Amino acid sequence: MAWVNKGKKRYYYRSRRVGARVVRDYFGTGAIAEMAAHLMGALREVRQRQARGAERLDGAAESYRRFHDLLDRAAAAHLLASGYYRHDRGPWRKRRDS
Repeated sequence: MAWVNKGKKRYYYRSRRVGARVVRDYFGTGAIAEMAAHLMGALREVRQRQARGAERLDGAAESYRRFHDLLDRAAAAHLLASGYYRHDRGPWRKRRDS
């Protein structure tokens, strides 16, 4: 997205990829071009904010996985201490008293 100066006039173009080709959309000059430039800039900011939000969510998901792993270990320790056992990640079972 760029303003191109030709002579005394400014023209607004947007470049985008269609398959392997780059296509330039022409928006012209004046108020319509100003509005298009403003909207394209706002869309770019929204996309950047969404990308930053996704990065934060990735970090939160990793924290959740670590917390879940710690809870699993704590539960396993408690069940083992209480006399339960487990075969190949199956259900926890109470040992028979022999």
